[in-house]
Amino acid sequence: MPTLPSCDNKPLHKRNWRLYYLLDLIAPVTAKQIKWNFRKVTLRHHYYQAYLVLYSKSRKFLYDVTGEDGYGFISSGTWGPFVNMCGAKGATVFYCLFMIFQMIMLLLFFAFLGARIDRRVGWNWQHVATPLIVFGIAALALSAFAIIVNFLTRRTYAEGMSVLDRLSPIGNCLAAVFYFCLPIVVGYRIRDDPLSQVGKFTTYMSMPIMGDILYYATSLIWRWPRRIRLQMKVDDNEPFPAICYGVFVMGFLNMGVGVAQWACIGQKLDGHIKSSWYLVFIPFIVRCVLRIAEAWMRSMMKYTVGVRTSMGVAFDTIGSFFVNGILLVSLYFVAVRIERGQAKVRLGRALIPVYVVLTYIILALIFTLVYVVRQVERKRAIEAQINGSWTPPPERAEGAGNETGSASHPSGPIRSVSKASQGGWNGLDTQSASSAAAVEGQPGVRRAPPVTADEPLYGSDGEYEVFYTDEEDDLFPEEESTETSSRSDMEPYGNRQEDEAPGTSSSSQHPRRSIPASHLSAGGPPRSAPARSAGTASEATPRSRRRAPSHGEDDTDGSYYSYTEQTTYIDEESDEGSYTDETSYLDEEYEEGRTSVTASSEFASTAQSSPR
Repeated sequence: MPTLPSCDNKPLHKRNWRLYYLLDLIAPVTAKQIKWNFRKVTLRHHYYQAYLVLYSKSRKFLYDVTGEDGYGFISSGTWGPFVNMCGAKGATVFYCLFMIFQMIMLLLFFAFLGARIDRRVGWNWQHVATPLIVFGIAALALSAFAIIVNFLTRRTYAEGMSVLDRLSPIGNCLAAVFYFCLPIVVGYRIRDDPLSQVGKFTTYMSMPIMGDILYYATSLIWRWPRRIRLQMKVDDNEPFPAICYGVFVMGFLNMGVGVAQWACIGQKLDGHIKSSWYLVFIPFIVRCVLRIAEAWMRSMMKYTVGVRTSMGVAFDTIGSFFVNGILLVSLYFVAVRIERGQAKVRLGRALIPVYVVLTYIILALIFTLVYVVRQVERKRAIEAQINGSWTPPPERAEGAGNETGSASHPSGPIRSVSKASQGGWNGLDTQSASSAAAVEGQPGVRRAPPVTADEPLYGSDGEYEVFYTDEEDDLFPEEESTETSSRSDMEPYGNRQEDEAPGTSSSSQHPRRSIPASHLSAGGPPRSAPARSAGTASEATPRSRRRAPSHGEDDTDGSYYSYTEQTTYIDEESDEGSYTDETSYLDEEYEEGRTSVTASSEFASTAQSSPR
């Protein structure tokens, strides 16, 4: 098991650190800064899922507030599109109000059921089942609306939403249809005499059985082991296979237990099972155990990425055990009421634990609504403040010292540059320019294809478009002219202007970009060694550069650069003899350099420069 933060020895990560870390960023950063830096992040791990969440302001705000707890909500096929359509605050308000309404309907149904069984009211079963019917209608309407949003919203296609993710609301909608039909059929068929329908309850229970099968079959989309592994994998940690496959297996186990519990109830009501209700309710006990185990697995997922401590995992597991235990207590009293009659316990009192759990969920949703809305407004204000004081750094410009917060700069500095040398920052989202604006006036700089404000950098077919990275561009042209100007003959080390701004050749696919002189002058001027004879240096060569090979060498990304400075000194007092001082410089990023000195006895009439 990888070493992870715990409350014992290491500080706990913030709950919204993972996606920022995958993009090599440290908060606070804005969505515009994230879009600017995205092209500069090399392909590592699964950064695409991080970009899909963080490039959109609405999703980013929700992730900043809820962290990994809200990642499933943001990326789900049912609720995810509502975030883009309604915004962070609108989606939160809609979700919380919808869930509060659903919990109130369930609370009313169980209250009506207890009052009707205890004969406190004389309603017929249609009135008792009305809250449950409204619950099913609301779930059906939401699922149908999610299908419309998924298939008719252009953004879902632009972001490359997979077919499986589009099937998620379809499965939920079909499951809601079966759940919705059960209270209607039962409520209107049994009317005032439940005994009149004995022998048909098993048929009625086939509807919730189909609902459970469709619901848990749809949940296998997000339970897929590869998706769970991607959420758990950060850096070189190895996720537990037991968790990756355990969450997936839980879908099948819940499906099987759901079929068993509804079948047992139907068989018992029809009189085919003579056992007591204590035994009939055993599948409910197994289902509660599965919920507790799944809560532990989900908490361990967050522990793996460092947003939960061991105490946090224990708290989640104990909390799930407490809630499900309360429901089991209520189930036991219901069985006692059925077996021993109203004289022992009233159904309304047996359902008190259910009322407590539903009330707790309603209060938690109200708190979530207020907290998330306030925090989203706070994040929005912080983002606007940072955007007002931050300007994108120039690409490949000499002397550019601007950086955003990154993992390589723990302090996360954000240093602004003069806006006079940049295009308008406010026009970054509107003008037809690259998501990272090209630097005007720099030789060899070409603009990347234009993108809009919230348009992701990929194609409509879900495949990645070509990103212009340093690895794809040749730093220097294939052939370099050997002719120098009269100025290069006068300078001791050649034409410096040509050295700093070499010509570039266009490519049919990837335009080349200029490299700042600060990256090309890592070692300063070439060193001169004392002459071995009485002669002086009569001629010198300009610096020769080449790109380090990306294949056949032990390098991780194959995209570092080096250039060579080679100067040949001729002994003017002798017909033979030369002394060569050769220095190879690597990119400043790698902070490496190498100097080699060679001596030759051959006569050289002119100094030559050649790549090593």
